[in-house]
Amino acid sequence: KQEVYRKQYIDMIGEPVYPYPEYCPKAKSTYVGKDDMCDIYYLQIEVMPEFWFWGIFMVPFNIEKAPLVIAQHGGGSTPEICSDMLGESNYGYFTKRALERGMAVFAPQLLLWKFDIQTGEKKLEIDLEFKRGEIDNKLKHLGLSITGLEVFCIRRSIDYLTSLDYIDERRVGMMGLSYGGYFSLYTAAADKRIKSVYAACFFNDRTRICFDDWKYHNAASTFLDAEVAALCAPRRLQIDVGID
Repeated sequence: KQEVYRKQYIDMIGEPVYPYPEYCPKAKSTYVGKDDMCDIYYLQIEVMPEFWFWGIFMVPFNIEKAPLVIAQHGGGSTPEICSDMLGESNYGYFTKRALERGMAVFAPQLLLWKFDIQTGEKKLEIDLEFKRGEIDNKLKHLGLSITGLEVFCIRRSIDYLTSLDYIDERRVGMMGLSYGGYFSLYTAAADKRIKSVYAACFFNDRTRICFDDWKYHNAASTFLDAEVAALCAPRRLQIDVGID
């Protein structure tokens, strides 16, 4: 029965109407350098033909078979920011904590570096324009959504990363803050390969707090945050919330 609900959920968030491919995605890897913990790569992954998704991939030294964790940044942020490559941030050194424990870390870039809590489209962290809301609206006319597309891209990234001989495909986790918590929860609900999830600063009452890209047809009757979290069972899920 849970798999019936999972399919309904995936249809609700609007993953691309594209046969989930059996082949492993192609990737382009560019070596950036290393620090005292890991080798660092820019990684581009062809999640669909001619459709590339990218992030920063950090591989700890002297590993044979490492667990993999997806470290997802939040709104107004980038993989570099959430990995403390541009100075300290509010992510609590979470990529460093994973690397210290021998985990390989992939930090994807989502369309979130330009962000404002009211509109989602004012704060500019880097000088590359996009309109998340307009993209989401166009996708929703097709029965898709920006979340569905980005969840799909993260899942295809896991396809590629778990094909590497030094990654343990049985031990995959995901963690994120704010929008990153949103994507951690919503991706894990869609993909059972994610065995452990840490979702911080997102879980809430969506009838009260709901950005436009968090709205889906009939969600209030089917899958709000609690029901999405239930799709993660019986896997490990930690939800972190508070009042500031």
